[in-house]
Amino acid sequence: MDVAFSFSVFTHMQIEEIQHYFNQVYRVLKPGGVCFSTFFLYDDASEEFISTKKDFSFPVEKNGYRLMNDSVKSGNIAIHKNKLFHMLSQEHFEQVKIIDGFWKDEVRDTAKKEYQDIVVFKKS
Repeated sequence: MDVAFSFSVFTHMQIEEIQHYFNQVYRVLKPGGVCFSTFFLYDDASEEFISTKKDFSFPVEKNGYRLMNDSVKSGNIAIHKNKLFHMLSQEHFEQVKIIDGFWKDEVRDTAKKEYQDIVVFKKS
């Protein structure tokens, strides 16, 4: 395959499942093939806000990711960007581009058109 897409898939999976899917995406992509996927991503600057945000927060802290609810492991997951980069590199993917969504904006940036964060990565 030249291109793979996943919209709102990795936002509802556990870390181990996501890693397995990355492995499978790598397997089916041609060299130079691209994957376009959505995530809830955060970094050190946005972590406090997304963990306490009203109505849509990720209060449960794990190792490099946060959950909305510790009892619902595949409910919603937010992944630290560094964790995601590490996961992608384990499967020999290169990050091409990140387009931040507006889900984690403290004040809505109307220039952003997508709610979730978009990550484009390619097979090395």
